[in-house]
This record gives sequence, structure tokens and C-alpha cells, in this order.
Amino acid sequence: MDCAKFYRCAHGSAIVEYCPGGLYYNTFTEQCDWPDSVDCQYTTESLAKFKVNEPTTIYLTFDDGPGEGTEQVLKALRNEGVKATFFVNSQYLHDKDEHKTARNKNLLLAAIVDNHIIADHSYDHMYHNSFNTPNNAYKSVQDDSKYFGVMNIYPVLDLLWKHDLKDYIARTNYTMSSIVRMPYTNNWRVGEIKRDCVRCTVPNTSGQNGVEIANVLQAQGKKVFGWDTEWEINWDTKRFKYSGKDLFFKLSRQQHRRNKIVILSHDIAYKPNPQRDEQESLQEFIRLAKTSGYKFDTLDNY
Repeated sequence: MDCAKFYRCAHGSAIVEYCPGGLYYNTFTEQCDWPDSVDCQYTTESLAKFKVNEPTTIYLTFDDGPGEGTEQVLKALRNEGVKATFFVNSQYLHDKDEHKTARNKNLLLAAIVDNHIIADHSYDHMYHNSFNTPNNAYKSVQDDSKYFGVMNIYPVLDLLWKHDLKDYIARTNYTMSSIVRMPYTNNWRVGEIKRDCVRCTVPNTSGQNGVEIANVLQAQGKKVFGWDTEWEINWDTKRFKYSGKDLFFKLSRQQHRRNKIVILSHDIAYKPNPQRDEQESLQEFIRLAKTSGYKFDTLDNY
């Protein structure tokens, strides 16, 4: 481990830099520091200062799959013995590229058989309105609401049926019918939690329509989940802006209500990366969090 190395974002790329004069990079303070003030190895003893005082649960969630990167996520979760919630888009089961379609179907089946939670992220991520952008994501409350629920659920259930995995159908149908995340916007409708992010999509009419759609989904008996912390991505490169270790320290500096933390991540960012092993980065985050007393669970138990 090179404790002097850190990354700086410049024009959408991660640039490797080094602390000068024998200094180490202090992830907690985000600056170069004296070696005596930096724990390079992160032993169990040195992590004691990050120990949570009360039982705190992390809910790992992964959006926009199945697809490139999902395999690495599943491997990391298996290695660390953690279950997560996958918010999926069934359009990826119908890709024009037959190879990608077969891969995506196999990855979704693997996630289900591994007993992860599969949840609704709309059929096409609102691409029918705007491709890969929050601009005009929600144009019609009536029409856009239809892209949740049956339209997104049936292709998944049909896949399970065709692969003779009927024992998983009831559970998958239940979780996809009851747990929803809206693309692009951090809206919540969970119990007494009601929060909206009108400014997450533009123009304002899109944000307002998103609020109304969240209300429609709630009226249908669904729980609409947003997120508390996002593992941020550079969307130009589809790479994480920082490592799993950095995510852990970011989490440690934040105040969280209800002792529950929903983390948003995206499958695509875990695709093979020559600069950093993102699978190992996720595993490192999980190990640091476990060592500090955090528990992991899925959103059906929120």
C-alpha cells in the first residue's frame, strides 16, 4: 500500500498524485499529513475511533442493471457475505446485442439465486423521454407511471419461469411490486418519510411530475426509496470519483438519522478498471464498515 498516493479529479479523469517530503495522505482529513498521524494499514485497533456508538445499518443498493459491472458486484458481495438491493431496468433483458442480452439475463438470475433483493427502477429508466439525462425525465404523470410495476416486473418473472426457477417467483414479484426507486430523483415515500427532490430533474415541470408520480406509486401501496449517501461517479468515464475506503471515511464524517443509511451505487462503475480494482474497492468498504460496527441489510427489512 502506497500511503503517499492519492487521486485528484481533472477534466473528468482521475490523476494520480503523491504527497511531498515523506508525508502520507490522510483520507480522513483529505490532505497530506505527518506519517504518525496517518494509519496506513487500518488495523482493527486503529479503526476503533470510527466505531459506531449505536447499532447502525447500511443498505447497499445498486441501480441501472443488470449489465456491465454487475458480475463484479455479485462477486464482491459473495466474498463478503453481504446481501444487497438491486434496482433493475428490464429493458436490459431485451438488448439488440444478443450477447449482452444473454449476459444480462444470466447476471439477473445469479442475483436472484444469491438471494439479493430485486426492486423496481422503471422499465427503461425514463429513456423513452430523454436518453441518459435528467432533462425532461418526467413528462406525463399518467404515461410515465406505467413504466413502473407490471411493465418492469413481468419480463423478470417470465425469465424465472423459462429457467424453471419458479420457487423465486413469488418473492421477486413481491419485492419488485413493493420497493421502487425513481430514476434521476431522490424522492422518498417510506412510512412517515416523505421527501422530494424537485430540482433533481429539469425543467421544473419534470420535477413536479416526479413528485406526483411518487404519490401515485405510494397510493398503489409501494415504498419509494431514495438514498442517503451516493458513491459518486464521473459520468463521462463511468468511473467512481473515489475508492471504497474514501467512501467509508466520507460516511464516518456524516450525521445519519434513524441509524439507517441507504447507499446508492451503480453497476456500471464496477466494470473492469485498469487503474483500480472496483470489486476489491467495494469489498474494502464492506470490511471497514463491518470492523467499525455497521450491519448490512436489504430494503425489504428497512
